[in-house]
Amino acid sequence: MKKLYYATFEKGLDEIVKKIIKKQDKNSFIKKLYADAVLFFGDEYFKFSGNCFKSAYTVIDITQKDGMGALNMAMKHLLEKKDWHINFSKDVKKFKLLFLKEDSKVAVDAKLKQAVEAMLSKKTKRQISYMQGTEELAFLAKEDGTNLFMRKVFIEYEYKNVRNLQVEPETAYVLNFLSEPAASEAVVDPFSFDGAVAYVRALSFKKANVIANEKEQENVQDIKKLAKSLKEKSFSVMNYDFLSDKFPIKFIDKIVTVLPSINYDFEVSLSKLYEEFFKKAFALNVKVIAVAVHKSMDITNAIKGKFEVETKVMTQKFNLFKLKLSK
Repeated sequence: MKKLYYATFEKGLDEIVKKIIKKQDKNSFIKKLYADAVLFFGDEYFKFSGNCFKSAYTVIDITQKDGMGALNMAMKHLLEKKDWHINFSKDVKKFKLLFLKEDSKVAVDAKLKQAVEAMLSKKTKRQISYMQGTEELAFLAKEDGTNLFMRKVFIEYEYKNVRNLQVEPETAYVLNFLSEPAASEAVVDPFSFDGAVAYVRALSFKKANVIANEKEQENVQDIKKLAKSLKEKSFSVMNYDFLSDKFPIKFIDKIVTVLPSINYDFEVSLSKLYEEFFKKAFALNVKVIAVAVHKSMDITNAIKGKFEVETKVMTQKFNLFKLKLSK
């Protein structure tokens, strides 16, 4: 059975999000796509955890009205609607209720709000809280006049071990998705740093192998702990300088990595490091590279004559590239 979902993501990922949704659910249908959110029909078991979404909701009611009275119309429509219900588990004592609006001019009628609160308390037999709750319901007025009443899908827990590292796990998911993960591939993250990219790959793409390589010894133990926490045999860790002739792997199908934006080897500039990295990847005949590059940095000269840009995705902090070996 199809459900209507509203999910948010980092601004700039809209086009790739369409592909991610379709990859997971080929029968999905996107109703509206925004720069940082999507409204779509998907399978009732659609998996939001371990994905690219920052938040997700099941849509209970939808109306179309813009201007000051948008939320008031949404509340009135819900009050008049009979064919809907919400079932909370027995351990839920209260739920959080939010009124969200993208246009500051949208107003909330106090009497309508009281009526909605009374109706929701009666239907759910639970207390309402505006500060906390193990469940969350929300009214949302979008700028384009789409008004939603929704129930939140909680999705945070799978990424808790890699939250607030060098790259957010949702971005790491997109980076790995760009590489088109498949089984039986030799895939290396040559600049693993804190292991976030490899962790997300092993977590979210179960059949995909990944080797997290980190030059700095002090980071290696933390990456090994991440790998151990997943108990995935597909996630292994190495401690080498990828650019050194001593790097032991001579055959690599794909590289997935975040290029360093700070260089601790002051004898080598970042531009030179990038040049050496792509030179080595080209010499190793790596067919696909999915790479995140800090917005302040440029790889145009470093890849020239070696790799071609197939896909580019721009986020707030990084530019994400899917590169293919030049023919």
